[in-house]
Amino acid sequence: MAQAEEKVQIPEGIECNYQNNILTCKKDSAELSKRLYFPDVSIIVKSRTIFLSSKKSTKRERKVVHTFIKHIQNVF
Repeated sequence: MAQAEEKVQIPEGIECNYQNNILTCKKDSAELSKRLYFPDVSIIVKSRTIFLSSKKSTKRERKVVHTFIKHIQNVF
């Protein structure tokens, strides 16, 4: 199976950082953190986009990636 990649746009006025399996989003004085970790799923924050990718794109990994996308959207 091919590698699957999804992306989430970061809304204006929100800063996001991903370190040590924790996604932290800040807006003004408010800050929310969410632990997102699953083996073989990588998360990268670049400019105004969060990229999520899975190495093998198995059914389980695709489900986890889409679950992470929903968690990220709830943080915003």
